[in-house]
Amino acid sequence: MKTLIPLCLLLLALNPFASAQTDGDRLFDSNYLHEIRFESADPSFFTMLENAFNDSQPEHSPYLGTAVRIDGQVLDSVGVRIKGGSSAYNLKRPLKIDFNAFMPGQAYDGIKKLNLQNADIDPSVQRDAIAYYLFRQAGVHAPRTAFARVYVNDVYHGVYILVEQVDKNFLREHFASDEGTLYKNKICSIEVEAGEQNLAHYTEMISIATSLSGPAFQTAIEKVLDTDAFLRYFLVSNFINATDNAIDVDCNYYLYHQPKSGLLYWIPWDFNYALHAGVNYPLVFLNSANQVFDKMMDTPVYRERYLQLACTLLDYLLNETHVNPVIAQNAQLIRDAVAVDPRFPYTIAAFDQQQDFLKNLMLNRRQQFENDLNTLAVACSDLASPVPPGGIVLNEFVASADSIGGNPDPAGGYPDWIELYNHSADTVLLDGVYLSDDEDFEKKWPFPKGTRIPPSGYLIVWADQDIDEPGLHANFKISKEGGYLALVFEDRMLIDSVRYGPQTTNLAAARVPNGSGPLVQQAATFGQNNGPLTQIRPEPAGQLELELFPNPASGVLYVRIAAPAGQTPVTVRLLNALGQTLRQQQTNRLDLSGLPAGLYTVVVEAGPLRGARKVVVSGN
Repeated sequence: MKTLIPLCLLLLALNPFASAQTDGDRLFDSNYLHEIRFESADPSFFTMLENAFNDSQPEHSPYLGTAVRIDGQVLDSVGVRIKGGSSAYNLKRPLKIDFNAFMPGQAYDGIKKLNLQNADIDPSVQRDAIAYYLFRQAGVHAPRTAFARVYVNDVYHGVYILVEQVDKNFLREHFASDEGTLYKNKICSIEVEAGEQNLAHYTEMISIATSLSGPAFQTAIEKVLDTDAFLRYFLVSNFINATDNAIDVDCNYYLYHQPKSGLLYWIPWDFNYALHAGVNYPLVFLNSANQVFDKMMDTPVYRERYLQLACTLLDYLLNETHVNPVIAQNAQLIRDAVAVDPRFPYTIAAFDQQQDFLKNLMLNRRQQFENDLNTLAVACSDLASPVPPGGIVLNEFVASADSIGGNPDPAGGYPDWIELYNHSADTVLLDGVYLSDDEDFEKKWPFPKGTRIPPSGYLIVWADQDIDEPGLHANFKISKEGGYLALVFEDRMLIDSVRYGPQTTNLAAARVPNGSGPLVQQAATFGQNNGPLTQIRPEPAGQLELELFPNPASGVLYVRIAAPAGQTPVTVRLLNALGQTLRQQQTNRLDLSGLPAGLYTVVVEAGPLRGARKVVVSGN
């Protein structure tokens, strides 16, 4: 008998990035001060960059080729140019790197483009970083950031903020599809950045906001806009005083139309002008520059949702207790490098003072928002997790499956899947709970409202990005090479998480003993107790030939199995659209009584053999 192999032994423990599973995990490690060196054979390379920019329109400066060394790794034939608007005229020029500008397909840590922001008019050198951090923690799809010392031909140019590019890589990591339309607001006007070359989705949203009101507006806007993400975006924008942005001048943001959901998502961009003094936006910014937000605030259901979101985010995120340690950590990381930055236009004393200013600003903004809530007589609802401590666990998952040994989803495919198990004696409601494969964005996929797990029960989530299909389908796939999975509550409380190493097709990573033990690789026990299995089966399961009759069926379903002699016992299971086992028997006769009409899946297992077929239940 083969011994169980804990997954932790499969991790490459000597590699500090062995658990990285998302493109850019190393590059955007914000706990590390990175080093970027542009290495050109031409000693006047930086002057060439400036001349190319001065001779071009902003955002159209040509890329010049050079080698770049990032944290010791060299890439040749990399494109670099000066970027930006007014910030581009700072002594410390903002830069954009295109790793595949001259060598198609070239990337660094999976990233093809990278922005080096110069922290223009920002003595703290971290306003962009704090802003994007707050958006991500609030559940808004937003770029990642890090810090780096930048050199050009061994000449130190100072500390830059690395900001993730909003491009195909970003869309692929954040959404169920990267084939939609990406809009960018450039100089306070919307343009198509990628996808269909028209503004149809954007103009439809604006038309709804300007022509409809009340219930008609709500019905229409829900079909074109992720309204919850939208309200979170504007709430954080108001809190950080995001001037030169969507709320005050309707500039500097991206919009993405995700084709599988049919919805638009706001993506934050450009926050060196945020977190400044002199502007104190109220919680409810009436007559803003954004027509959709104004209509939301005129619609009671969205206004109430926005105000309750304010209660919630002020409780766990938008406050000095949470943000000030992040400010202090960033300042400590970069302070020594800033002190010798030859292009930093302020003194190191001013840098230190700005850290205190940011901390005080967090206190003042929190107090102002709380005062606004009191003035508006908002009764804040308590934020309490519906999941009891230790109640729900990530019990089992499969990161690679096929038709030979996989479990079929309701549409007949064989995707990745994740099984949750409810330890508790009560049904658990998963409202406010998220599932994610990305440690930098743990609010990646929210469970649909009303999703429940019965006591001592199982729940299957298909990790296939097919969010437009019936059942529970997450907007991400599981990495076969190894990675991270997490269940979190709205307040960022970690319910459960796992790190895992490389996976084998049709084998599961399962907790043994069921619901509590370490992860081991074994044959999948889809929707069942993990305990009985005690060995790895690397061989793929064979496929059973099945016949179901009658189909459609009502009352009773018969299963004819063409299985080799001796393959006993035979187990027959009936699964619903969520992948939950509703019936399980060791006969060829399934009782369908009490089941609602719909599409179900019959899974048959005989030793190492497995088969699956769809059945339509017409009701009783």
